[in-house]
Amino acid sequence: MSGYRVTDLWDNLRPKPPEAERAWWYMFSFGTERGRNAMEDRIRRDDLARYL
Repeated sequence: MSGYRVTDLWDNLRPKPPEAERAWWYMFSFGTERGRNAMEDRIRRDDLARYL
């Protein structure tokens, strides 16, 4: 791949479905704003806990 990658920074702050967050939990779920947002949502938090 060459050139610059385009990233939607605002979208990265929104929690993804638990299936997608599962792959990144160690990096995002506890150390970023995105993780904080995910942990504040009771349904997403419970679903992610089941996955982990």
